[in-house]
Amino acid sequence: PLPSCLPAAFLAFIGRAVAPILDLPNMGSMWSVIGVEKPYSKVKDRGSGKEVFEKVPADLRFLLAFHFGTSPGRFITRLTPYKWFCQASSKLKGWLFSHPRSKKQIATFVEKWGVNVAEAELPIEEYNTLNEFFCRRLKRGCRPIAGYDNPLTVVSPSDCRITLFRNVDEAQELWVKGRKFSIAALLDDSSLAHKYHHGAMALCRLAPNDYHRFHCPVGPCVIGDITCIGDHLHTVKDYAVRSPIDVLTENKRIVIALDTAEYGRVLLLAIGAMYVGSIQHNLEVGQTLQKGDEMGWFEYGGSTILLLFQEGMMTVEADLMENTRLGFETLIKMGEAIGTGTNK
Repeated sequence: PLPSCLPAAFLAFIGRAVAPILDLPNMGSMWSVIGVEKPYSKVKDRGSGKEVFEKVPADLRFLLAFHFGTSPGRFITRLTPYKWFCQASSKLKGWLFSHPRSKKQIATFVEKWGVNVAEAELPIEEYNTLNEFFCRRLKRGCRPIAGYDNPLTVVSPSDCRITLFRNVDEAQELWVKGRKFSIAALLDDSSLAHKYHHGAMALCRLAPNDYHRFHCPVGPCVIGDITCIGDHLHTVKDYAVRSPIDVLTENKRIVIALDTAEYGRVLLLAIGAMYVGSIQHNLEVGQTLQKGDEMGWFEYGGSTILLLFQEGMMTVEADLMENTRLGFETLIKMGEAIGTGTNK
């Protein structure tokens, strides 16, 4: 419906008009004039140890700041028409980026987001649509799996910006600020939630330039249950997750249970985002997976994967925990070690 498009369309127009002005050198204080913090992600590259700047278009930075950093913006974000707008625009973008004409946008997308095309399985000319390129596989050997023969090594399920927490209380204290965030709301199952409330949690945020297939973080394991929950499509950028809006517990998500001998049942949640209405997987209940096996993929946009462990089953890597404590996401690749099983 037209009325549901007006607030976001108007803000997008205003954002494109004023964001470049607000972002001029030495003009950071202008963000405080409109009552918000500058919506930049603090990201540290694990390999180099250096802080890296995440490319975010100026109009999107303005919209993030407004929608999640101001009271009027958060009010709009909670309205049903805004939800309809997110769903409709995500479906439209999904259709446009799966159309053969979107092939022309691949080169622009690569340049805009700084995608490493050398890792892609195919030359970019061989991808027929933007979505096909977005969901690309990588060349064999690009992502070695840490501790492949050691079932006690937990690896990152994706290329991502990761934050790790020893339990949910720590996650809420340091990062996730949604007013109603809880494991029960996240899983839509209060009887299951108590098993994971005191266990380790990994939050893996994917940006548009990342490899968007996700893989098994533990192994060997057997697929237990596969459950679909939620229908909203908020952005999952860290600025939104750290706002009072309940991004993680409202967004569309798929909960995949991984049954292991070492960790008990591990839960992997693939969470959609604005412009990522489609989460695809190639799994069946009862299927056996090895660590690093492909599980599924996200179509166009950003997205998030959440890992939940039962209490005492996994110890997080010290460097990742320290970065999280200091307010940084850590840029890592799929297959890098993120924790160690305690084998209880």
